Amino acid sequence: MVTALSRSVQPIGPWWSRVWAILFVAGTWFVPGVGSAAAPEARGDFTLGVRHYPSPSVPGRDLEWTLAARAEIRWDARPSLRLFITPRVHADPLDPGRWRWVPDEAWVEARRGPARLRLGRTVTRWGSTDAANPTDVVAVRDWGIDFLDPERPGDWSAVFSVTRARWGLEALVLPVLEGARQPSARSRWSLQSAGARSGFPVDVLLDDTPRLPPGTGEASVAGRVRLTRGATDVYLVGYSGIDHRPLLTGTVDFEHGVVTARTTYLPLHLGGIEVQSALGDFLVKGAVTYEDRSVDDAAFAAGVFGDFGLRPRSWQGIAGLEYLWLDFLGSPGVLDLTAECVWDNSPGGDSIRAFRPLQNDVAVGATYRFGDLADTRVEAGWLEDLERPESVFLARVSRRIGDRVRWELGADVLRGGNDPSSPFYLYSPNDRVTARVTGGF
Repeated sequence: MVTALSRSVQPIGPWWSRVWAILFVAGTWFVPGVGSAAAPEARGDFTLGVRHYPSPSVPGRDLEWTLAARAEIRWDARPSLRLFITPRVHADPLDPGRWRWVPDEAWVEARRGPARLRLGRTVTRWGSTDAANPTDVVAVRDWGIDFLDPERPGDWSAVFSVTRARWGLEALVLPVLEGARQPSARSRWSLQSAGARSGFPVDVLLDDTPRLPPGTGEASVAGRVRLTRGATDVYLVGYSGIDHRPLLTGTVDFEHGVVTARTTYLPLHLGGIEVQSALGDFLVKGAVTYEDRSVDDAAFAAGVFGDFGLRPRSWQGIAGLEYLWLDFLGSPGVLDLTAECVWDNSPGGDSIRAFRPLQNDVAVGATYRFGDLADTRVEAGWLEDLERPESVFLARVSRRIGDRVRWELGADVLRGGNDPSSPFYLYSPNDRVTARVTGGF
């Protein structure tokens, strides 16, 4: 988990958004045969939810409300041309900082045989593990909606892919860094709340203008190659551009009693490998990456590396095992068990700047599906740091009502040690209870 807590980050290069919108409209307007295309297909869902934080010791609101609606519209204008858009709105009546309206996806895709070319706003997911995916560095995160389980708001990109049975290729160009959304000042997960609880002797201010090293551009490129042999998939991953996972840098003004923090984005050059293989009833998963975030500017590097932030060069790894137990104990239900270990030596001595809790940890999870008509599910998960007394426990139960409505109840419990350099030291009392209803239309 990497984040720099601020209110929000606006696009650095809004002109690229306009260019992408023009390409999207042009692709739908100048294609012959559109008039004879099939009718668009549309579906959607709405969500009503609330989170309650019972601990009185953390500054910030005790309740977070969710009023959200999302639609999916797909139009096969021609057999070789598809348009897709997911307009959505998310609101919290008591926190304007949690308002969202930009669509997660809005793209036009040209297809020819196994090849695809997609232009627009796209959500990219790489990796197959649950606790962490070291190769999943393309997508930004929206930490302001849900800090523990951030959404992916999508990125403006051009994606070319080829899919074959024994191999595949995916290449991306991301022309602009839009930046990660962060918790608002009213949130219990905000930097202001962390500063107030920790007893900082000065006020904490946020400058949410993204900070880049001098002379660093915003564009990024990425590639992923799949090789399939039998029941084994191997992915080779490469990335060069801007790290979409920000960290905090800032200045202290003791005269006026103010700390001003900045969201900082470093260059990133990454190489990695993913493996997924079915061995009998087990699924083995893993990934390893090597990352280089070094910069040439000595003054800039001094503020983000060493004992106060990330290491310029580092590696991450994860290994996992999944077992699907059919007809669990003679019942019609299915039990899905997972166990994963994560290693990450990226952070230096002050993990608060890098915000990477659970650097070296173990995660276990279980999901039981009852196999009934209501699709009842019970989920539980536990993450434990191997170096510091930090842990997260979560539990969920959900059930469908009719064909289109599902309710869910859940709880998250956080525990942190007494190490002030740990983010869990600041956020460990943020236990919460969640209730949510989602319906389709």
